[in-house]
Amino acid sequence: MVRKNLWNYEAVAGRYHDGVEGYSPSFAQGQLAWGLTDTVTLSGGVLAAEHYRSLAVGAGHNFGQAGALQMDLSASDTHLAAGSTKRGGSARFLYAKSFLSTGTRLQLAGYRYSSSGFYDFSEAVMERRRWDDGRYRQYYWDDESQSSVAGFASDPQVSYTSYFYTKKERMTVTANQQLGELGQAWLSFNRQSYWQNPNTDTAIQSGFTSRIGRVSYSLFYQHTRSNYYAHDDSVNIRF
Repeated sequence: MVRKNLWNYEAVAGRYHDGVEGYSPSFAQGQLAWGLTDTVTLSGGVLAAEHYRSLAVGAGHNFGQAGALQMDLSASDTHLAAGSTKRGGSARFLYAKSFLSTGTRLQLAGYRYSSSGFYDFSEAVMERRRWDDGRYRQYYWDDESQSSVAGFASDPQVSYTSYFYTKKERMTVTANQQLGELGQAWLSFNRQSYWQNPNTDTAIQSGFTSRIGRVSYSLFYQHTRSNYYAHDDSVNIRF
């Protein structure tokens, strides 16, 4: 949130980089936020790159003890490697509230892509990387290969499809709980659905962070299931 009559702005230019080889376009991005009142903030942003354009506008309201709500609308124009142009829009809401008496922070975020023609920037890049002579490559590790440690180091399985699956709806719920001198616990749930694909990605994570003397440690559990049915359950301890 931005205080009344104040401005926040940011401009960035560079090249897309995610640590993966392949198509990495240059881009320019600008963001602007203005405090309409002490409790209402208006925002907007643009992003331009080779074969891709997007525009976003939003508004946030701080309701005090009732929490804070942010809503955004986005539109994109994407020229695909397949030769066609896709246009679409998305809507997002984000709600957050802190319960000071119990030390609890709750964050609920929902994303719904209103049309299959909407691409975010990462999807536009990935569409070009996966295009292969009229089809799209899909990479995955099946459950059998994940059952062994060596499976993670092996090459992924490859399949081909006529469609590039764009995101349709995403729901995220995150809660953090302060436990005084004992430490902090947290829990998160994520669910992602896609256009052209009836399956979903699901991830559940929970954790606990504390300290013994001068040594801090974290214990967390993770369950994931991908839209191609592979799943993974793991428990980890970090010092």
